[in-house]
Amino acid sequence: MNYINISIIYSLFISLFISYLSFLLLSITLAIYVNRHPPPQLPMDPSKKNLVVLGSGWGASSFIKKLDTENYNVVSYQISFFSYFFRKRKEEVVSQDLNINH
Repeated sequence: MNYINISIIYSLFISLFISYLSFLLLSITLAIYVNRHPPPQLPMDPSKKNLVVLGSGWGASSFIKKLDTENYNVVSYQISFFSYFFRKRKEEVVSQDLNINH
């Protein structure tokens, strides 16, 4: 009678699963490396106007996508308005002592 040994199937399954996890870990590591090491920035063309976009939300992303980069040097600063401005000035707003000089 033909039968397959269960231990062979189990060891094959374990080796395929370990291979899959290794591939998954490698792909995640590569994605993190590529994200943290972007290619060098192109030099700015002095004949173009400079445009600075503050923010990284949906509005800034769609605005940058629709920009004609033939006419502008685009620089994007990805800051969060809430975490940068509001949290530092929350106490001043509550106490009505908002000072715009700092």
